[in-house]
Amino acid sequence: MPSLGKLVVAYRRWAEFQTLDPDIPRVQVDDIAARVAAFYEKIRGIVGWTEEHLLRKSAIVRIFRRSILVTEGEGAIAETLVKDLVRGGYFPNAVIPEAKVPALGEIIGKYLFLFERLRAHPTRDRRILEEWLYAIAASEVEAFLDPPIREEALLEFATEDLDRRITLPKPIPEQERENLIFVAIRESLYKLDEPIITYELLKRYIPGWESLSPDGHGRETLEQFAADMSRWHGSIEDSFHHSLSGRFYWAAAAIDTPYLILGDLLTDLAKKGALTEEALPSGEALHELVLARYRERIAGQSKKSLRAAFYSTLSIFITKVVLAFAVEVPLDRLTGEYQTATLLTNIALPPLLMIALVFWGFRRPSRRDANRVIEELNRILAGDPSSYHIRLPGRRPIFMLGFVGLLYVAGAAATFGAIIWALTTLHFSALSQGIFIFFVSLIAYAGLRIRERSKELIVEEKPPGFLHDIVLFFTFPIVELGRWLSGALLKIRLVALIMDALIELPLKFFLDFLEQWRAFLREKKQGIR
Repeated sequence: MPSLGKLVVAYRRWAEFQTLDPDIPRVQVDDIAARVAAFYEKIRGIVGWTEEHLLRKSAIVRIFRRSILVTEGEGAIAETLVKDLVRGGYFPNAVIPEAKVPALGEIIGKYLFLFERLRAHPTRDRRILEEWLYAIAASEVEAFLDPPIREEALLEFATEDLDRRITLPKPIPEQERENLIFVAIRESLYKLDEPIITYELLKRYIPGWESLSPDGHGRETLEQFAADMSRWHGSIEDSFHHSLSGRFYWAAAAIDTPYLILGDLLTDLAKKGALTEEALPSGEALHELVLARYRERIAGQSKKSLRAAFYSTLSIFITKVVLAFAVEVPLDRLTGEYQTATLLTNIALPPLLMIALVFWGFRRPSRRDANRVIEELNRILAGDPSSYHIRLPGRRPIFMLGFVGLLYVAGAAATFGAIIWALTTLHFSALSQGIFIFFVSLIAYAGLRIRERSKELIVEEKPPGFLHDIVLFFTFPIVELGRWLSGALLKIRLVALIMDALIELPLKFFLDFLEQWRAFLREKKQGIR
């Protein structure tokens, strides 16, 4: 049985960590410079929108890349990185201890060393591994500056709990099972992405990963890791693409809500300084508290889904408008195919599709879901959780796989054929049709993800009907195209690249100057007696 006592201790430690010692010097930036930077980061966050809980990590990657180009030495890079993150509003002002900056420099030095060793790899592999390493570095930097004490404790508790819940018809290798559960619970509970989980896996596989340094302890380990980085990359990637990954994920997703509510209850008690294992409520008191926290979670989830729908649509819409006026309109005018009505339709339809995807058939969690959460949480606290049986995929005849594959291809051809026919009827040029399909597929994928996330607090989901299956069959090719485009092409975001090249670097120098100038004025003012 997972230790509830360890969980309680971790949450109490988190509460103590929130209390700031006034005698410890902390990283502080100029308020005016911070307001300007925070405003820019909000705009930059819109055009390069990612999921809300991943925005800070994305900013760390971007600022880290830029700092390496314009700053020398890990210490200076660490100072620049921390100040820019505080300015941008990703961390509160005057909260991060200054003593953390030199320690962060050691972490950055580790990754600079690994980047240097990447030169020995072939060019194609080097680019892939560089992106992989930047994302892992950002995950470690974020965890160092804002230690996820509560989250790690709850994840460990849930991982142990899920391990004893899951049953299989026949055993699989223990290492595979552990990895599948480890990844599944992190993807479902906190929606962690692959780089963050990769960093967590590296800490499991390489003891003391956080403290490894090229200048002392662990240089040999880092050298070995750098030489075998392609193998490490492939091995960890396999953990995310195992044939049973989906089944383990849905097993974790089916029971993640009680863990989240348990975390909320522990957080409330820890903030009040009243958290002990014996202080946890039970009976009717627990019922009322869980119900209240569940309702708060539902309200928060609804707002989060609306924000995600708005900002992801706005991000794609801005890119669409820029592309339309930079490429589509000039070429259509050149070929004599330009029509204002076509352009407006091309711009307006994708946002309308997002609205339909998010709100069509939307269902809020019911009282029955709340009762199931309360029942499951009581069983978790009592150490008697229900089991979850995972069925292993059976072997399918080759001819059946071939038939299903042909059916899928036929459905995709019918879907895209119908779209092209409709656009041709509306007098869309070939270029406009391609751009329309490009953006509609991105919207379809983003909308479906948001829709699924909005249902994460629903414990008892009704099985879909036959009409749903038919609609899914014909729309899934569009969603699959959108997923591929999101993973491959959206790494190059036109407007975001323009902002990074033409605005961000000059703005960085301006903010540094503004902060130094205001500090100079303060010193002069203090010198007046």
